[in-house]
Amino acid sequence: MRVIGMISPSWSGSTLWNLILDGLPGVTGVGEDHWIVDHRTFNRPYYCTECRGDPCPIFTPAALEEIADCAGFPGTWWPALAKATGCDTIVTSDKSPHHYERFGLPDICMVPYKDMRAHVASFVVNWLRKNKSIWDKSGTLMEDVNPTDAEVQEGIPWVVGNYNTVLDWAAAKGLPVHAVKLEDLALHPYRTLRATCGALGLPLDFTALDFTARPHHHIGGNFSVRFHHGKDYPTKGVERTYAHQWQEKFKGRIALDDKWKSILTPEQAGAIMQDERVLALETRFRRLRCQEDPFLP
Repeated sequence: MRVIGMISPSWSGSTLWNLILDGLPGVTGVGEDHWIVDHRTFNRPYYCTECRGDPCPIFTPAALEEIADCAGFPGTWWPALAKATGCDTIVTSDKSPHHYERFGLPDICMVPYKDMRAHVASFVVNWLRKNKSIWDKSGTLMEDVNPTDAEVQEGIPWVVGNYNTVLDWAAAKGLPVHAVKLEDLALHPYRTLRATCGALGLPLDFTALDFTARPHHHIGGNFSVRFHHGKDYPTKGVERTYAHQWQEKFKGRIALDDKWKSILTPEQAGAIMQDERVLALETRFRRLRCQEDPFLP
């Protein structure tokens, strides 16, 4: 069996990649499988993100308990997931090296990343959402959410530092690493998927790009095909959150994450792209990027 492990900070596009790669033949994207056991520590419910309260044909209560019992026993976690899913190739979006140290190293690492302006904006907005009162009573993000220059300057080292940490870890472990940019996927989906499959040793199937056309079963993540795209998507009679508004924009399609344009000022966006730490990280990404096929659209 083979394990392909994503390594990246949060908000990197890992959930989208998990859903796409889950559509390849003989491949299953299990998502953030560490929650199968970590829910015990963080008191967070764990279940299939797509099935939720309904019975899941893959992540049954018995299967989840069997997988969870493998934590702490090296060499058993990934085989347990392979047994539950019926696939020999596992894609996991656990992202943190801490989880791979516990469950077993992946055979190859995939590094999803996006425009640094978008990633810094994602960090700042999510940090603001959790730490400041910027919600009105209807659950909608208020207008005054534009970050201060100080908050942007806090976001830059968070994003860059986290990426350098996971890349340094993979290098120290001698793991092969391939980076793929979210904007490449949005602008050139066919050539980017082909390059990614070639680099990761996965079978190519372009129908995987239509990730809403098939059922999925995965743990965690920030997107559900069923609940954010299908008939169960909440559109009326419920409070609309900022996250829901953006999930509605992206549902059912692969699109550019350009919401940073309404969050950052031009000066803040420029400061991010001119930062020496960002430029050095971009150089590092270019050395690791999957080579695209220029003859595909």
